[in-house]
Order: sequence, then C-alpha cells, then structure tokens
Amino acid sequence: MRRPSTIVAWVLILLSIATASAGAQSTAPAAPLTAVQIMSLVSGEIPIHRVALLVQQRGIAFTPDDEFYKQLKTAGGNDELVNAIKSARISKAITDPSAQAREAEIRRHQARGVELRKANQYADAETEYRAAIQLDPKNPDLLIDLAFTLGKEGNWDGQAAEAREVIALSPNNDRAHVILGQALGQKGNQEGAISEYREAIRLNPSNDQAHVNLANRLAAKNDWTDAVQEYQAAIQLNPESDQAHIGLGNAHTQNKDWDGAIAEYRQALNLNPNNDLAHFDLGLALTQKDDQDGAIAEYREATRLNPSNEQAHINLGNRLLHKKDWDGAITEYKQAVQLNPNNKALHYSLGYAYESKGDRTSALQEYHMALDLDPQNSTYQKAVQRLSPQGSQ
Repeated sequence: MRRPSTIVAWVLILLSIATASAGAQSTAPAAPLTAVQIMSLVSGEIPIHRVALLVQQRGIAFTPDDEFYKQLKTAGGNDELVNAIKSARISKAITDPSAQAREAEIRRHQARGVELRKANQYADAETEYRAAIQLDPKNPDLLIDLAFTLGKEGNWDGQAAEAREVIALSPNNDRAHVILGQALGQKGNQEGAISEYREAIRLNPSNDQAHVNLANRLAAKNDWTDAVQEYQAAIQLNPESDQAHIGLGNAHTQNKDWDGAIAEYRQALNLNPNNDLAHFDLGLALTQKDDQDGAIAEYREATRLNPSNEQAHINLGNRLLHKKDWDGAITEYKQAVQLNPNNKALHYSLGYAYESKGDRTSALQEYHMALDLDPQNSTYQKAVQRLSPQGSQ
C-alpha cells in the first residue's frame, strides 16, 4: 500500500487558480476581481503569490475597508496580497448603499465559513456558505466555496451538483471543471474525472492544479508517460507545486530510481515542510536505500503531521521492529490498530512485537484477533498454536 486512500483524496481536492470569469478561450479583457472572488481564491488554497498576480493584472471591483483586510488575513492572505490590493486599480466598484450592505453581509458569511472550515467544522461552514448564496444565488465563487466545503465533508454527490451548477452558469469556469473532476474521481468515475481535468486545461492552459490532478489520475491508470508530462507542465507553470514534485517522485519510484525519487520528495518538502505525504513517500524511498534511521525520521514526521495516517504508523512500526525496538514498534502498531481495528495483518504484527519482547500473553491475544478476522490463515493458526498452553487453541 503506497498511501492511505484518504490522503489521495486530499491530494486531488486542491483547487485551481483561475477565476470564474477568466476562461482561456475568451478574448475579452478579464474583469476586475471582486472581494468575494479574492476570498474564494485564497480560502481555496490557491498560492497567495498567484492571487496577488491576478490582482495586479486585473485590478479590483471594490473599495477595500478594514473589515475586508481582517477577513482576508483570516482566510490566509499575507502582506504580499494586502499590498497588491492596496496598490491595485479600482474599477466598477459598487456605489449603491443597499448593494454595499448586501455585499458586506455576503462577505461576513463567507468569512465565517472560512473560519469554520479551517477549524474542520464543515457542517457549520456549509450553513454559512448557503446563507451567503441565498443573498446572491448565482454567484459562481460562492457556489465554488460551497462545493469545496462539501468535498471536505466527503459529500461527493453534493460537490458534483454544485460544480455542475457553476458550469451551467459559467461554462468556461475552469475551477468548476477541476472540482467536478475531483468529485467524479472520488465516486470512481476515473474517465469522467480525466475528461473534466482536460476541459479545465483547454479552458485555461495555465491552470497548474488541473495538470497535477490530471497527472494523478493518469498515474492511477499506470499511464506514467503522460502523467510525467502533466507533472512537468505543472512545475513549469508553478515551480512551487509540491504536489507535482511528489508526483515526479512517484514516477521515479515506479522505475525503482530511488535517488531520483528522493530528490523530488526532498524538493517537495523544501517547498512545503508540512506535507505529510511527502514525508511518507520519502520514508518509503529511504527504506529502499536501506537508510533505516532516515526512514524512521520521515515516518515520525508524517505521523506527527497527520496522526490518522495508518500506513505511516505501520511503516514506522516495521522499521522500529527491524531495529529490535520492541516498545517503539508496539506503540506504533497500537496507534494503527486504533485507526483500523479490523486489519488482521496489523494484529499479527503487533502480536509478533509482543512475542519478541517476551510478552506472550499479549502476543497470544493479538494472534487470536488476527485469526478471528481470518480463520483460514495458516500463519495465524500456527502462531496461536505456538503460544497456546499444550499447543491448543
């Protein structure tokens, strides 16, 4: 197992940088950005420097106030973006007092949604976004915010529905095609996902996240040649794409080029030290190079950053077991068991660690649990027989 499926899920959920009204095929000048659009881009995990560049290129369609800057900081905006907004040209700003009041209320709901989503309170965040949408039902950026949140909840049907609504309103919205591709992929429709990512790229060839997501799906089909081309395209567009470097590392792994893989994973971590998946993959590659201590360090960091990464706990336990650190291995296997109590092989490994330590009672208990989950497994049968009194079960 290369990685937990939930991790893959979160690798595919990241959104693109293009805005709703900026299709690549349009020859009309791109409209200035609204406050809602900027908040949507920032909270959608788009690199801040890319959002700042859009602001510089397109200008803004509102007059920023202190409340907006506070909301922007909460969403993840930094000084670079704030300075870009302060120096941006302002055009088409709302002047009607009632419209200004409605826009301010929409932003408040949007800002609360961002805060709640960052706190993993997705249901409450969904409520805030729906309240904002009631005030502006056909705003594609608010619908995208809602779709993004539904994806965090694992509501792929809801996410797909919202993405399709955006596409109906704005067919050239590449962000919506990326989100729809993500939802379709999670529902098992890989060809549909690939089609949506290709459409997003057709609409906006500079959408680096669409290239990454397409590459991930192609890699899942073992089409590594095309996947590598897409990862390289993403890096050319966005050299700071840690996801693309991870993808290239995986391509090297497929060819058992461990040095190449290690270089790409380290580059990903240079860009994003908190990427638990990069630490996990680097641990795998270092294991293949027989760098046990290096692998242990990477797996530890992966579990620190993402304690729910079952496979990282298992791999760390395996490396500690290899070094005869029985207590360390037991600790990691127990963490993994809490995450997945029905993993029969894990119960067997935990039993083996207990037996190696000399705790036959705990070992027998774990062997029994493995055997209960797989009664026909001869290895588990022999382990139980070996430790049972008089060899009985």
